[in-house]
Amino acid sequence: MANIYQRSFFVGMANLQASSKYSDMSIRCDGREESSRIIHHTEYNAETVGRMIKFLYTQDYDPPTIPKDDKFYRARMRAAGVTGADQDDGEIVTSTKEDLIAYIHVHGIAIYYGIPQLKLLATEKFTNALSITPWHLEHCLELIDNIYQQPVGQTSRLRSLITDLASNYLAELGNNEPFLAAVEQRASIGAFYADLLPVIKSRVVKGMLVGKRVQEILRQKLRGYEQAQKGDGGGGQEGDDEGQDGDEDDDEVDEQGKEADEKGHDGLEQHREDKGEDLDHEEDQEIDEEGQADPKEQVEDDEEGQNEEEKEPQREIEVVDLTSP
Repeated sequence: MANIYQRSFFVGMANLQASSKYSDMSIRCDGREESSRIIHHTEYNAETVGRMIKFLYTQDYDPPTIPKDDKFYRARMRAAGVTGADQDDGEIVTSTKEDLIAYIHVHGIAIYYGIPQLKLLATEKFTNALSITPWHLEHCLELIDNIYQQPVGQTSRLRSLITDLASNYLAELGNNEPFLAAVEQRASIGAFYADLLPVIKSRVVKGMLVGKRVQEILRQKLRGYEQAQKGDGGGGQEGDDEGQDGDEDDDEVDEQGKEADEKGHDGLEQHREDKGEDLDHEEDQEIDEEGQADPKEQVEDDEEGQNEEEKEPQREIEVVDLTSP
């Protein structure tokens, strides 16, 4: 009598074979495997095979579980859209590096058995987990090794992700002796380095193009400025300097003129005051002279008055009384 796990497996496989999605799937157990009912997987571990089988039943699979008390890690996993972040039972892992490696293995077994939907799901989970995983060069080397051991044409997305991530730490990679040694000793790391070189080159070229573009813009601005200066008759920089010196001289002249105007105004006021005093003094002198001239005129007037008085009696004597016969 077969146990419950065997029955559930065959029932599940029968359902899959009846569906249109996996109608072309077949499992062949020739020779010893057929007689012993045991299939030996030497390419992938039992956890990876179990995740594949669970996906065949549920269209999903759980990542490695996490410690119960690691609430912060759970929140980060949920924010990244990783399914199973709240799972409590099962194996406990201490690093998200294990999650990333598990997703790489599921990606590989999906390629091995030709399950494209599982491959897409593994790629999505790997991308989400990679975005919340702290950078460690030692971990990165292990991820690179696992990714680049898979077929080239089936891992382009994973290779692109890990290459873009590593390109942000070029200085650390270039100064790390274990990494440089691994490039020469391990084919997977050498292949990764070959993929990394075009990224480095593109960034250098892009930086050079940006630099050239900035220089060209600055040259255009400078030419436009020089043409504008020539059009205004400024004579270039010398004209600007001379104009600036002339402006300073004009400012000095204006200041001197203002001071002269102020002094002239004050002098005019003082002159007016002094002139007023002089006029008053002259008027006083004229008045005094007039006052001094009055006695003479008075004498003349008196003499004239006396003459008139002397003449008046004579005129009285000459009066003829017309009333007498």
